[in-house]
Formats: sequence, structure tokens, C-alpha cells
Amino acid sequence: MANQAMPQQIRDLKRAQRREADSLRTQLKKAEKNRRIRYAATAEPQPPTPLVALPEDQALQHLRDLDAFDLRTEALPDFIALPPAEDLTCPIDTAPHEPDRRTDSDQDPT
Repeated sequence: MANQAMPQQIRDLKRAQRREADSLRTQLKKAEKNRRIRYAATAEPQPPTPLVALPEDQALQHLRDLDAFDLRTEALPDFIALPPAEDLTCPIDTAPHEPDRRTDSDQDPT
């Protein structure tokens, strides 16, 4: 057992594990608080109105805070650049459609 950790290293490791557990516990509490539906305050009795509408800036800030915001996912990953215009095939020119030549007697009476 010559390669065994020193008592000081073991204490430091356990202290670091406790700090990490405490950090995860506080993150869990914040997540539980944010998961609950909140309702608008009212001065008169009325049906509860949930507060779900957020401005876009606040929503993006919440996503950044949660580390769920990644600009690469917002950057249209399936986008393919178009080839140069000279390589494109143009549609065949067709004559414009003629207007409908029905008379008033041929049209529906409705």
C-alpha cells in the first residue's frame, strides 16, 4: 500500500465532494422553483392567470443561465449554399394565362 493517498488528500477530496453535492442540491432547488407554475397577483377575485409570457430577451437569458443555449443550434445547420447563378437552370417561359372569358349568363347565380 505504498501508493495510498495521504489523510490530508482524503480530507480534501471529501470536502470537494461535499461542495459539489451542495452545489448540485442548490441547483436542484432552483430548478424545482422554476418548474412550478406561477400566477399573476390580483386585487379582486378572478380565475388564476399563469405567468408564462416572457420577453424574448429574458427567455434567452434563462437559456444561457441554464447552459442550454448554443448558437450553433440556432445557425441553421442544414443550410447549404446555393451554386453560382450561371449553374442554375431557369424555368421554361410559358405564355401567361388568359383571363376567364365566361359571360354573365354562364356564371353561377349565387
